[in-house]
Amino acid sequence: MIESLVLRNLSWIRGIARTFCRNRTDVEDLVGETVLKVLLNADKYDPDKSFRLWVLVIMRNTFRSSRRHIGVVEPYYDLPEFPAGSDPFTKTVVSENMRLVSEYSESSVSVRCSLLYAQGYSYGEIAEMQGVSINIVKSRIHHGRRLVLRRLSG
Repeated sequence: MIESLVLRNLSWIRGIARTFCRNRTDVEDLVGETVLKVLLNADKYDPDKSFRLWVLVIMRNTFRSSRRHIGVVEPYYDLPEFPAGSDPFTKTVVSENMRLVSEYSESSVSVRCSLLYAQGYSYGEIAEMQGVSINIVKSRIHHGRRLVLRRLSG
């Protein structure tokens, strides 16, 4: 029974994994780990509840756990959306600045912390992702903001 649910929902599982990972290999790894955990824990699934919600919780926990263990924080790649008719100069300047910040975030833990905080993650969530205390996260965010401002103004 659980195998047929997995097969029917496999494309959905892949789609959800793409929201967690940007790299095709990471997506396939997350899908594989999630499906394995679903199959190994089939006895814990309650057929009266949503299968997709159950899989989503397993996937989210698998993703968070894997990132916590290796200390990886996904880089920030999302560029802002501009409304139609926006000034081309402004678009160019903001896009260039975001590109610089994204490149800088790949080599600086402080900048990554700042970007995660800007995306809406709490100090506690960032601390959990990186396996450090909340005070260290606060310090990194402060330092990251200063680095970004210095980089953009120089």
